[in-house]
Amino acid sequence: YGVGRSQLRVYLHYQPSFYHLHVHFNMLKNEAPGIYCEKSHLLDTVINNIELVPDYYKKATIPFVLYDGDRLFDRFDEELRVRKKVKQSEE
Repeated sequence: YGVGRSQLRVYLHYQPSFYHLHVHFNMLKNEAPGIYCEKSHLLDTVINNIELVPDYYKKATIPFVLYDGDRLFDRFDEELRVRKKVKQSEE
């Protein structure tokens, strides 16, 4: 395709959209949804973390964003009453 390595953004999502690991390849000039810090993790960084500390992702806490209407958010709400806590903090 004539795209150089330095022109690519290679990343994965956590939490993934389809609940299996998959890697995204986008050109840097493309503003694709999900490329920002609350969701994407650069593949180079993930590989480096594992090379430095093999069990890094067993030890690390990885924050992620969920939105109202997301099935996983609904599961959290069932267990932790997230919506009720948000409403209380807004009052």
